Amino acid sequence: MKAELSSTKSQLMENLKWVISLQEQIINSKDSQPEAVKNVVETSVESNLKEQFKSYSAAAAENVMVCQADADGLSNSAILRKVVKSVVQEEDRSRNVIVLGLQERKGENIESRVEELFQDIGLKPHLLAVRVGKVGKEKNRRPVNVSLSSSSTVYEVYRQVRKLRNSEKFSKVFVRPDRSHESSSDRSGLTKTLLKSLVTSMEGSLSEIKALLEKPFKSNESCIAAQRNRSCTTQNVWHNPERLKVVKSKTPAKLVIDKADTEDSLSDKDLEKIIVNCSIPVESSFEDKSGSKILVLGSSSDRDKLKARISEAFPSQIVKSPAVRLPTISVANLSTQFSHEDLENMIFSQNPDIKNQCDNGSTLTVLSVRPQRSGKRFYASLKVSQDIRDLIDQSLKNKLYVGMSRCDVYDHFHVKRCNRCQKFNHYKGQCKASAPVCANCSEDHETNSCTKAGLDGFVPSCINCKRNSCSEGHAHAATSKVCYSYIAAQENLKKAIASKNGI
Repeated sequence: MKAELSSTKSQLMENLKWVISLQEQIINSKDSQPEAVKNVVETSVESNLKEQFKSYSAAAAENVMVCQADADGLSNSAILRKVVKSVVQEEDRSRNVIVLGLQERKGENIESRVEELFQDIGLKPHLLAVRVGKVGKEKNRRPVNVSLSSSSTVYEVYRQVRKLRNSEKFSKVFVRPDRSHESSSDRSGLTKTLLKSLVTSMEGSLSEIKALLEKPFKSNESCIAAQRNRSCTTQNVWHNPERLKVVKSKTPAKLVIDKADTEDSLSDKDLEKIIVNCSIPVESSFEDKSGSKILVLGSSSDRDKLKARISEAFPSQIVKSPAVRLPTISVANLSTQFSHEDLENMIFSQNPDIKNQCDNGSTLTVLSVRPQRSGKRFYASLKVSQDIRDLIDQSLKNKLYVGMSRCDVYDHFHVKRCNRCQKFNHYKGQCKASAPVCANCSEDHETNSCTKAGLDGFVPSCINCKRNSCSEGHAHAATSKVCYSYIAAQENLKKAIASKNGI
């Protein structure tokens, strides 16, 4: 690469020397050369050499070869005229930009308008501007050719021009380079090629989608029947206690080591030594707010092994598994307000997979059975272990057979909210806030003493969304079920329950 660059540079310098020698010959023979050639050389070539040597040399080297190839017996002065003209055009383009989309005004000062455009993006360049092209029939938005002081100014314009997208006045104005006809044609051809390739790719994707849609689908009833058959086979892991035990043993597990300040308590070095000697892989470790150390192990068998080894070496050290936070589900559209015992027996009788899991140590407890808001149906709240929740989701498709109905199952994430300060995760009895906050208007008074809630045109204000600066706004009461902060708290609770299910 370096050799090629060096060769190119040498060639450019040779061509430049040839141009300069021609320039000297013309200057030395002023009487015999046309006056026009003399003026062009003195005003264009010399000024360009002084101001933009690199740009000029590159353009000159390129155009000298082109002009020599197309000379067809022309004199040196004619060739030089072509070279100088091409060089000046290239040099002008490097300092020019084209402004598109600038609305024409009657009697406008176009240079002032372009200066205002550049000032909007933080630039104040010296410039000359002129409208180019023919006036359109519908919209007077002829392009503006803008000449700047140097190519470095053009570069700075390109860097800042993206700010126009946020401008109130010039959001529909675009700035592009001043390209030659050949360059524009090349870019147009490349754009057409890319568009053609994109269209071909989209046609192929649409053909694949069409072929998939034309394939026959199984009916809904046949899918349900197949699912039932799969759930009743001996291959189902929930029916096989041995396989179920293997699945549970491979789930990541946590171990809590309580903080102890006694001299014979377990230190970090002692813990590390036990882990290494027992060859137990530890995925991560951290401390909670109370200072207890939490270890995340690869499986429950590793957790039990480490727990036994620590208890053996340090009998006074408290080592335990963290409490499991069980999911809560809602079973909707019950035909009758069953008692807790009757509902539990019906679920076990009509959904044998769940009964099998509970016989193997899983949990299902009925918390409540209440009337639904609409109609004459009822819904029940159940607390279940995560493996039963997964079974209902994956094998039973979030349905349960209860009595003479096939009831829908939904996740229920109850978030505590204080009726005094309106914050989450505690109730009024545990509130430690210095002053109450109204759930309707978010001011400092009890909700039941609010005097604004019943007024015409009153717009509620949620203190939680106001505190959190929710982008969706806070024009709702803190008790609303569509409160953005409440929904976010439900999502956090859902993640917290999911993260503890693998203990």
